[in-house]
Amino acid sequence: MNRKVFMFILMVMSLICQSQTFGQNRPAPRQGRDLPPAMEREVLQVFQDMRPEEYSRIIRLKESEPKVYRQELRDLAEKHQRILLIKKQDPEQYRHLVAEQHLNARTLQLAGDIQALQDGFAKQEKLAELKTMLYDLFEQRQFNRKQEIARLEEKLQELKASDQQREEKKDEIVQKRLNELLNQQEDLEW
Repeated sequence: MNRKVFMFILMVMSLICQSQTFGQNRPAPRQGRDLPPAMEREVLQVFQDMRPEEYSRIIRLKESEPKVYRQELRDLAEKHQRILLIKKQDPEQYRHLVAEQHLNARTLQLAGDIQALQDGFAKQEKLAELKTMLYDLFEQRQFNRKQEIARLEEKLQELKASDQQREEKKDEIVQKRLNELLNQQEDLEW
């Protein structure tokens, strides 16, 4: 087999392998296809953590309307890809996101309760409680934002360091690619 053809096949196979495992950040299956059981469990766990009030409804759908259940699960997987990745990579950040989601759900519930109340002392108490919860939610969201900013800054530093290293090794990188293109083997190859 021609060395160029062999290298091309090797490169394609490598790209296929990388695309299947890169960061395990696979997109949800396309519409009409079921989620793999492991991903189904992950999505359900995240949904149970983030939206416990909705979780039981989804589980009931599994029994009563399997097609609707599978579609909703695919939709949830697509929407929660980032959260699934965070759960695997940074459990602490995941716990903070769950706390934020729970607090947000409580504020929405309390706001609905307040709207149903007549003006009076009870409504004023609930308003004060909602305001306190909103300050807590704001603090939680700010904490999560700062964590995300720190993570992005760290990633940026890694990318800058990698870029600097590549810049320093530019001659070696170019020579290696030149050798590959011209089918020149190094003496130390296996």
